[in-house]
Amino acid sequence: MSSSLDKLYLSIIMEKIIFILYMAMNYRKMGLATLAGQTTGASKKGINAGHYFFLKLPNSQVEIDLPVMSTIAAGEKDEGVEPDIYIKPNPKDISKGLDTEIEFMKNYITSQSK
Repeated sequence: MSSSLDKLYLSIIMEKIIFILYMAMNYRKMGLATLAGQTTGASKKGINAGHYFFLKLPNSQVEIDLPVMSTIAAGEKDEGVEPDIYIKPNPKDISKGLDTEIEFMKNYITSQSK
């Protein structure tokens, strides 16, 4: 009989970090982990990460990042990966230096293993 201690949980966050998106997509597709946290910020439809032209305007010195190449995934929606367990961020926890997701998952795993 498997317990929650035999399972893998992947904490996902809303940041627009493509690694988090791909890891969440692949773990879900392969059934490797339960996803917990918030919807990922990057889009399943495609990315342009790493393929930028950096233009610095001469008078204002403002830098503009212009995407010059992208990867588009046919048939995917322009949305992030939804978690299996949604954990709402808590500003009070942040102000206390607590990680809402980690605290929730510690309690969740403990309750599931009883």
